[in-house]
Amino acid sequence: MRSITVQKIVLFGDSQTEQSSSQAGGFNLAPALQHEYWSKVQVITHGYGGYNTEHGRHIIDAILQSEAPVANQTTQTRNARIRLLVISFGTNDAADPSHNRHSQSVPLDRYKENLSYMVAAAKRQGVEAVVLVGPAPVNELAPEAPLDRDTQRARLYSDATAQVARHFGKQSNVAFVDLWHAFMDAAGWTEGQPILGRRECVGGVQPNSLSQALATSGKLAGLLASDGVHFTAKGYRIWYDLLLQTVREQWPELRSENLKTIFPHIFDIDPNDLPSSLWQH
Repeated sequence: MRSITVQKIVLFGDSQTEQSSSQAGGFNLAPALQHEYWSKVQVITHGYGGYNTEHGRHIIDAILQSEAPVANQTTQTRNARIRLLVISFGTNDAADPSHNRHSQSVPLDRYKENLSYMVAAAKRQGVEAVVLVGPAPVNELAPEAPLDRDTQRARLYSDATAQVARHFGKQSNVAFVDLWHAFMDAAGWTEGQPILGRRECVGGVQPNSLSQALATSGKLAGLLASDGVHFTAKGYRIWYDLLLQTVREQWPELRSENLKTIFPHIFDIDPNDLPSSLWQH
C-alpha cells in the first residue's frame, strides 16, 4: 500500500492558541492558516487554557512525537513532517504572583529556560522552523480584567521571548513574533506616550485620564476581549498577518505558493490513468 507524508503546521500554547480555532467572532488564526495552505499542509492546534511554559516543557515531546511519529526505527523515517511549530506562551507566565497565591506566574529566567527547552525539543524531533510568539498587551481597564494581569509585565515577557529567539538565531530557523508592539501599533500608540490600558492611578484613586481615554477609545479595546487578555477577531488578524509575514520573509520555501499539494490538482490528473497521475508528486 502506498503512503503519503503529511506536512504540518503545529500551533502550541495556552488559551490564546486554544481559542484560535473558534469562529464565533468571525476571523481567526487557525482557520485562516488552513485556508492559506489548503491541500498542502495540515494546521494542528494544541492550545491548553491556563497553561504556562512550565506545563509546556513537560508535554512538548509527547505532542511532537504524536504529530510526527517515527514510522521506521531503522531508517528514522516519518509519515508526517512538521514544517513549522508556533510556540505561544507568556500570557499566564507573566501574571503577577502578588495578586494571587495560586498564580500561574513563572519567573522570567525560568520562562526563558522553558522556551529554550521547547525549541531544543523541536529541533531534536526534526521540526524545520520555529516561531516564538511573545504575549500581547493587556487592557487593564477592561470591565472583566483580572487584577494579576499587567501590560508592563507582559512586555517584559515579550522582550524575554525575543531574547530566546535571538539566542538561537536565524541559523537555527527560529524567529520571533512581537504581538505586544503589533497590538500597540495597531491601537495608535508610539513609544514615549502613556501606555494604553494601564491601571495607573492619580492620587491613589482614579485611573490616569489619558490612559483611560486611549484604552476605552475602541483602539486597544477593539483588539482584546472584555477581560482585556484574550483576543478579538481583530487581534487574531494581527497575529495571522504578522505570522504570515514572518514566515514569508524568513523561509520563502514555506510560502504556500512554493509548496506542492498533497495530491495533484484535478486538472493535472489523467482520468484514463488515475493510478499514475494521482501519485505523480
